Amino acid sequence: YSARYQCAHNALKAHARAYHIYDDEFRASQKGKVGLIVAGGYYYPKSPQDKNVTDVGFDFETGWIMHPIFSETGGYPDIMVQRIAENSKVEGLETSRLPEFSPHWIDYI
Repeated sequence: YSARYQCAHNALKAHARAYHIYDDEFRASQKGKVGLIVAGGYYYPKSPQDKNVTDVGFDFETGWIMHPIFSETGGYPDIMVQRIAENSKVEGLETSRLPEFSPHWIDYI
């Protein structure tokens, strides 16, 4: 999964850069709008006790793209950061497989 996480991480940075280039250099003259489509599913809990499971599923499928863009704190959802770090440690890795955004990138995205 390391490559998948790194790929999404780089894609978020690249799309943020493309957005800022458009915003800074072309929006005023073109009067355009920029949109975003994130493909994802929705999970329905089988019982009220399963609500947390559906939230985790959403964060891992869709939140890892949307949270860095739309949340006030930036970065990936906390549950992803925590679980991937725990699993990476169990696998004997010194660092998490999930890359971290620097404060610069959190603000920029």
